[in-house]
Amino acid sequence: MPKKSCQICFDTFPATSTVSAPCGHIYCQSCMKEVFLNACVDEMLFPPRCCKKEIPLYTAEKVLSGEELLEFRSKSNEYSSKDRTYCCKPTCSEFIPSDRIHGDVGICPKCFTGTCVMCKKERHLGDCPKDKSLDLTLDLAARSGWQRCRSCHALVEISSGCHHMTCR
Repeated sequence: MPKKSCQICFDTFPATSTVSAPCGHIYCQSCMKEVFLNACVDEMLFPPRCCKKEIPLYTAEKVLSGEELLEFRSKSNEYSSKDRTYCCKPTCSEFIPSDRIHGDVGICPKCFTGTCVMCKKERHLGDCPKDKSLDLTLDLAARSGWQRCRSCHALVEISSGCHHMTCR
């Protein structure tokens, strides 16, 4: 039976117990698993790479447990989010995925606390408290004659037509 050497630990394994990266480097199953698990705890290592080429998840699916696959997919979702929201409770701080965000409030999947996606503090009614950027924007809006929708608070400029406003 042919044997191959792991690029990480340098041990020799049967070819059937190794995994090949897109660049052609060979990993033992244990080292490949470690590469993917390390990417889950350190965003600088995400996505898993070898020779600057991303190692696709299907490469490691046979070495990761079901729970580890779920964790990797969850971290992939978190790390690819542009404007991340985390639970506002310091004792939790769980990532709130986009499917748990409705309007301007994200509901923590772990403790069910509501977090404002704008100010990242606990859910509240109305504008975010003490938001200097919002205050400046509202000041400019008032000077420019813009109005705010009473439902969604979007700013609207009347350029033509009647003064009736429909929430977007």
